[in-house]
Amino acid sequence: MAALVSALDIKNSIQYGENNHIEYSWSEEQQEQICQLYFQLVRTNDVKQIKKLKSVYRKIYEEGDREKKVLLLKMLANTRDIDEGKGEYTLSLELLDELMNIDEKVGKEMLKRFVGFKSEDKPFGSWKDLKYFMNIRKDRSVKLVDLYVDQMRLEESSDKNSLVWKWSPREKSRKFGWIFEEIAKCYFAEFGKYDWNSKGINKAKTQLRKKISAKNRSLDTTQIKQCEKHWGDIDFNRVTSVTMNRQRGAFMNKKNVDSEDRIQCKNNLEKYMEDVKSGKKKMKGKNVGMIDFVKQALNCDDEKDKDILNEQWKSNSKETSKLGEIVPLVDTSGSMEIDEMKPLLSAIGLGLRVAEKSKLGKRVMTFNAKPEWIKLDDKEDFVADVQKIKKIPWGMNTNFHKAMDLILDTIVELKLPSEEVENLILAVFSDMQFDAAENRMASEEKFGSNTVREILEKKYHDAGIKICNKPYKVPKIIFWNLRVTEGFPVLSYHDGYAMMAGYSATALNEFSEDGLNGLQNFTPWNVLIKTLDKERYNKLSELIE
Repeated sequence: MAALVSALDIKNSIQYGENNHIEYSWSEEQQEQICQLYFQLVRTNDVKQIKKLKSVYRKIYEEGDREKKVLLLKMLANTRDIDEGKGEYTLSLELLDELMNIDEKVGKEMLKRFVGFKSEDKPFGSWKDLKYFMNIRKDRSVKLVDLYVDQMRLEESSDKNSLVWKWSPREKSRKFGWIFEEIAKCYFAEFGKYDWNSKGINKAKTQLRKKISAKNRSLDTTQIKQCEKHWGDIDFNRVTSVTMNRQRGAFMNKKNVDSEDRIQCKNNLEKYMEDVKSGKKKMKGKNVGMIDFVKQALNCDDEKDKDILNEQWKSNSKETSKLGEIVPLVDTSGSMEIDEMKPLLSAIGLGLRVAEKSKLGKRVMTFNAKPEWIKLDDKEDFVADVQKIKKIPWGMNTNFHKAMDLILDTIVELKLPSEEVENLILAVFSDMQFDAAENRMASEEKFGSNTVREILEKKYHDAGIKICNKPYKVPKIIFWNLRVTEGFPVLSYHDGYAMMAGYSATALNEFSEDGLNGLQNFTPWNVLIKTLDKERYNKLSELIE
C-alpha cells in the first residue's frame, strides 16, 4: 500500500510550467527534494528564490539522517567548489548562512574549508569568501574575525601565503571597511587593553595597513605593479586567467598611448602572445567563466582581442575530458535572456564545449520556435563558432518537442538499429520551460501522461516498432538547468535521465567515456551521487557525528 500512496503523491505533483507544459513540482519525498535542490542551485539575484532554496536546504538537513546531512554538506561544497564544482560564491554563501543558523559549529568548519583555514588541502573557494560571508551575517559575524587573525599570524613570519592578505578587507572600503577595523582591534588587542579609544583604534589600523601592504608587495601581484605604475614590469606568465580576461584591454593600452610604461606593457603582451601561439608559452584560462567567454566573443572585433580570448578558451577546454556520443541542444528562446542573458550565454558556452569534446564532432542544435542543426568547422576558432551561432535566428518560443522530433525523424529515415539509438546522449542546456506539447490529451494531464518523458517514450516506442519491430529506447538525456524555476522535467529514479545545473563546464567530466562506464544506472539520483563522490567532499563526513 505504501507504493500506491507514493505513486498517487507523484501523480498529484504534476503542474503547468511557465509555457503551459507539464512538469513535476517540488516533492515532499526527501530523495526527490535533494535531487530537485541540486537542480535549482543556479545563480540568481532574486531574494525570494534564494529564500526558497535556503528553506528547502534547512528542511532536508533538519529532517534527514546522518547520511543525508553529509550529502547536503557535499552539495554545499560542490556549489562553491571553484575546481570541480559549480563555482558559485554568492549562492553557496547564502546556503552556508542557513547551515550556520542550523548548526553553528558545522557551519564554521565548512567556512574554514571554503577559505582554506590553516590547511594544506585546496580550498573550495578563497579568502575572498570570508568578507562577503561576514557581510551576509553582519550582526552575528564579529566572532569570525579570528579566522583572519589566526591565519595572518600563522603566515606573518613565514613564506607560506594563502592569499589571506590579498583578499583581506581594506580600510577605506565602503563595503568591508568595518571588518578591517575589527581585524585590527583583534590583531593588536594590546592597543585597547583597557578601553578602545580613537587613538588606540587608529594605531591598530595603521599597523595592520602596514602589514597588509608589506605582505602584498612580497606577493608581487599584477595589481601591485599596476598601482605603482610599473606596467612594463608585468610578467604575463604570472597573470591569472581572470585578470588577463578582464584587463586585456588595459594591457593592450588602447587609451594611454603616450605612456612609455604602458607602451612597454603592450609590447611585452604582444611578444608573450607570439610565444603562446608558437607553443613556447601557455595562456591561462582555467577560471574564466562560460558567461564571460561567450559575452565577449559575441562582440569581439579586434584581432588581438580575439587571439587572447581564443587562447584562453583553449586553455579552459583542457579542463574537460573527451566525451562520448553526445549532441548538445542549446535553448535560444526568449526566457533564456532573463537575468542579463546569463542562461543563454552559458548555454552557448556549454554547448560549444560539448561539441568540441563529443565523439560526434563539432555539431550543435539550437532550438526556439524551430530547431537549427549547426555544423561547425573544425578549423574555426571559438570566437568564430560563437558568432556563427549568433547568426542563427533566436526566437521567443521554446519548442523542445520539435527539436526532439527532428532527431527522431532522422533516426527513422536512417532506420538506425536500437543499439545505436541507445548509445546516443542528448545534453539539453535550458531553463526547462518548454512549450506545451502539441496534440496532448487534456483529460490525461492530471495523471501525468503528458510529461516530457512520457511523450518522448511513447514516440520512440512507436518509431522502434515501425522500424525494427521492437521499441526504441529514448536516447539518454541530460537536463542541464540554467535558471531557477519551480519545475522539474523528471524524477530522481527515472532511468535514462540526469539532472544537472549551473554555469560551469566542470561537471561535464561526469559524462566522459570513463565516467559513464562506471555508472550502472543512468538516473538523476545515481548521477548526483557520482558527482558528489569525490575524495575532497567525502572528508566532510567527519563533521557530522
